[in-house]
Amino acid sequence: MIPSGKISVVLFLSFLLPQLVAAQQFKYAAELNKVDTSGFYEIIITPQISRYLKPDFSDIRIADENNRWVPHILQQGDAVVSENLFTSFPILQNRVNDSGKNLLIVENTKIGGINNLKLLIKNAAVSRLALLSGSNNQQDWYIIDDNISINRSNETIKDEYMQEINFPLVKYRYLKLVIDNAHNEPLLISRVGFYAKPSYKKPVAYHINPAPIFIQKDSINYSYILVNQVDSYQFDEISIGCSGSRYYKRDVQICLPEFDKNKALIPGRIIGNFKIVSGTTSVFYLTRTKTALFYIIIKNGDSPPLKIESIRTSLQDAALVSYLEKGKKYKLLLGDSLAAFANYDLQTFKDSISIKRTLNYGNVYTNSKQTFNKNRQDNNWWIWPAIILAGLVLSFLTYRLTGDINKPSK
Repeated sequence: MIPSGKISVVLFLSFLLPQLVAAQQFKYAAELNKVDTSGFYEIIITPQISRYLKPDFSDIRIADENNRWVPHILQQGDAVVSENLFTSFPILQNRVNDSGKNLLIVENTKIGGINNLKLLIKNAAVSRLALLSGSNNQQDWYIIDDNISINRSNETIKDEYMQEINFPLVKYRYLKLVIDNAHNEPLLISRVGFYAKPSYKKPVAYHINPAPIFIQKDSINYSYILVNQVDSYQFDEISIGCSGSRYYKRDVQICLPEFDKNKALIPGRIIGNFKIVSGTTSVFYLTRTKTALFYIIIKNGDSPPLKIESIRTSLQDAALVSYLEKGKKYKLLLGDSLAAFANYDLQTFKDSISIKRTLNYGNVYTNSKQTFNKNRQDNNWWIWPAIILAGLVLSFLTYRLTGDINKPSK
């Protein structure tokens, strides 16, 4: 029989060891420049450091010279909209039809017509194609725009994203929007309407990633472009420059790669559906994606293939905002696969921060000195010896436990 004491110790150490290891460490670091004046600083997340982070940026921290984490706010590039400027339209239908498409019918209550529509979408950052039509009796519908791109747009203070749709001035009493989900899960649209003033808007800036390498292969009806970013840069915008036919309108898909049964690289999961049209700018918006390789697939039909001249990927501005003190040294910590978003009190006061200086950083290097959250005054020097000791004891007891199991019972 195995002594109960041994079982208790083994179980305890089996629990303790993962907890100690789970004080997961940031693999990379970058020194921040000198702080000349105490105050709030903005540290831009550039493509050069985005490649070391998860797409949600939850695994980035600021640490001081004593390796204590410094509270920060993750500030996205999205503009925040004002709720008191928003006027909702009555929603007459909001459902998913038999084809899996979102069908939305609203009543236009704005006198004098409208030339844009705002959709408030719950918890979504996706790309879709849509068709907009208008009617005065809900029986006879007339096309307004058959090439609308639905993308993640401006964020509100709630768990919603706002999508703005622009079109020529119309005075239809009813508007119908059909969104093609391309066999993906449908969108949850909570509100539809317009803003009385455009003052909520602000320019959204992007950082351009290093130019990728790409290879185009044309087959019957399709063109396949394999794009190599050289490193796993993150992006949520892609621009495509092409030449060939004077007039064209083609369906485009952005796909992540995968391996087939023969270990050959092929297009896999679709992350974007778009159209490229002659005479328009081919700039498309995606959910933030981190990958070195991806495919662009163009459906040519019976038309001659287009020639892709250029491809550009970009990442929307994001930054850390933190209060830093003069004379102290700080660094960024990057790349903890187990990290979750840090929960700081500073988030409560984000609206009161007005003056921010920009602070740059040096080259990213491997973080050999592992850093933990030392927000208390205690010292965590004992953690790694404890991990080693726990591993040795656990190995010894496992060996002894195996021997006890193999002994014949009396």
